Amino acid sequence: MVNAVMTKNEFLVWLNNSIGKQYDFDGWYGYQCYDYANAG
Repeated sequence: MVNAVMTKNEFLVWLNNSIGKQYDFDGWYGYQCYDYANAG
């Protein structure tokens, strides 16, 4: 289980600013929807 470190409003701002960008938070298998879905 992962605990959120952002408030809902902070996450919404980040989410809107992330449009068109790619993320690989876990470093496995490149950019995946899993990384993006678990970013917040």
